Amino acid sequence: MEFEALVPNVPYVASVVVVGLFLWRVFVRMLAGIEGRFQQIDDRFKHLDDRFNQIDRRFEEMNGRFVHMDHRFEETNRRFDDRFASLDKKVDCLADDHHGLSRELSEFRGEMRGRLSMLVPQAADA
Repeated sequence: MEFEALVPNVPYVASVVVVGLFLWRVFVRMLAGIEGRFQQIDDRFKHLDDRFNQIDRRFEEMNGRFVHMDHRFEETNRRFDDRFASLDKKVDCLADDHHGLSRELSEFRGEMRGRLSMLVPQAADA
């Protein structure tokens, strides 16, 4: 059994080296493209993160405005309650005065009728 040594010739080795270099360049470019894509994706995530932070700040600003408005509504409501309480007191006082005057007028009317009734029989006797 004979053993033959396979010895590549120079053009064959050169072509393998050229193909290897070509494949290496393709691999490097693909790797650079993939890294570029990863960088683009990372940039987009950073952009989205910035946008979400802006939205969060806007929500915080709006929340602060709503809290301010809520305080203003509470203050206005308290003022109206105070004024209506004062008006209620005045109306109650006026109602009490009205009842008192009505009672006094009723008593006065009864007294006047009594006095007139005493005068009327005297006028009939005369």
